[in-house]
Amino acid sequence: MRISNGHATKYLLQQEYNHIWLKAHTKFKDTVVCKNHKYRALDLFNLFDGLCFDSKGFLWAIQVKTNAWAKASDIIDFQKDHRIKSIVLNVKKQGSRWNVFERKYI
Repeated sequence: MRISNGHATKYLLQQEYNHIWLKAHTKFKDTVVCKNHKYRALDLFNLFDGLCFDSKGFLWAIQVKTNAWAKASDIIDFQKDHRIKSIVLNVKKQGSRWNVFERKYI
C-alpha cells in the first residue's frame, strides 16, 4: 500500500495536483456525524483514501486501488448528494515498471 500510495502521489504531482493528503490506514475508525445518523469509517466516508486540490483550487477526493477499479456506482451515488470531484487511481506493477491509470468522476 505504501508503494502504491507513493506512485499515486508522484502521479498526482505530475498532473499538477497539490496539497495531497492521504489518510493513514489504522485499525481505528473515525466517527462521521450526519443530520440523522452517524457511522464509523476506516476511509473518508467509507469511500476515499485522501484529498487534494487541482491547479484551479478545486477539491478532489482520491481513491487509490491496486489491480482493480473502484465500484463506480458507489462514487456516483455519493456525488449525487455532495459537490465533490473524485479521482480514482489504479496503480499496477507490470513487469519491473509501475503504471498509474486514472478515472475521474465530476
